[in-house]
Amino acid sequence: MPKHFDTNEWFIIGALICSYAMIIPLRKRFPLSVFILILFFSITSAKLMNATIGVPPFDFYDNNDWPELELSDVLLHFLYPPFAYLFVYLYDRWNIRGISLLVYILGFSLFGIGFEVICDWAGVYQYKKWNLWCSFAIYIYNQSFLLLYFRMLLNHYKKSKASY
Repeated sequence: MPKHFDTNEWFIIGALICSYAMIIPLRKRFPLSVFILILFFSITSAKLMNATIGVPPFDFYDNNDWPELELSDVLLHFLYPPFAYLFVYLYDRWNIRGISLLVYILGFSLFGIGFEVICDWAGVYQYKKWNLWCSFAIYIYNQSFLLLYFRMLLNHYKKSKASY
């Protein structure tokens, strides 16, 4: 449990409620299995990043108030799935292809930076050897990989449906 329940915990709770309220109505665009796998992918990639660059020997940043794991750190990982789902939802809905895809990834990465600035203001992140340019590069990488994963999921789903 948090040692002090303050701005960062309230921010995470509010952001979780708002972000899930936003994506739940959008869920029906894809099969439930694809929806769930996108959510798990984003939680896993966020946890993997925190487990590699957020701890020694790198230790670029801390989440929330303390370097030790607390409940709000766990809840923070559930903030990534709604943004990942919105990212693939809009990609699919707007049928983004070609050079527009690069613009879309860069634009959504800037959106991620904007949200990270708000998170930083709320005390969610405590940067040590990290800056927003590093985050921008990570967003570009993760979003590109997420789109590859998403396209693979849809192709697999369509093939499995066709075989029945």
